[in-house]
Amino acid sequence: LSSGARGLVYTVNELPDSIQMMGTRTLDCQLGETLPAYGAQFYAEGDVETWVVPCTMADANVPYFMAIHIPFNPSLDEWKEFETPPDFNQPYHALVNNLFFDPDTGQVTGTTYYSPNYDCGAFERHDMMAESGDYELVEYLEKSNCDGVTGPAEGWPLSWTIDEMGN
Repeated sequence: LSSGARGLVYTVNELPDSIQMMGTRTLDCQLGETLPAYGAQFYAEGDVETWVVPCTMADANVPYFMAIHIPFNPSLDEWKEFETPPDFNQPYHALVNNLFFDPDTGQVTGTTYYSPNYDCGAFERHDMMAESGDYELVEYLEKSNCDGVTGPAEGWPLSWTIDEMGN
């Protein structure tokens, strides 16, 4: 991936209609509150836009969804879903807390904090698969002990990795 146009929008009417519909009708997001507070990011590459949109207000764990928008054919628009570790027995999820998208690598990360002190929680890393454009969970870190020691979530203990655990 290379760096195309990037931007940030702060009002619902700046979102493409199909992305608005996904957020409000399908995912029950409060876009009128979240966009002015956090903004929605977009990355345009060729004929494709990737949108990272905040869904609901929160103190530490703001859930975001990621959607692909095709301006010349919005009927092809879709939101992305993300895996949880296999032993969680949970379905794929469209909302990722504190979702961060790196347009240069296509990687998506998310952090869920277990306390308001940002000293414990879970960190998930997803890689985009080149052929399908879908996302695969590659790493899940978890620090369950809320001990008052803060630091980057990327440094939390490894709980699951695709290389060690397989599918």
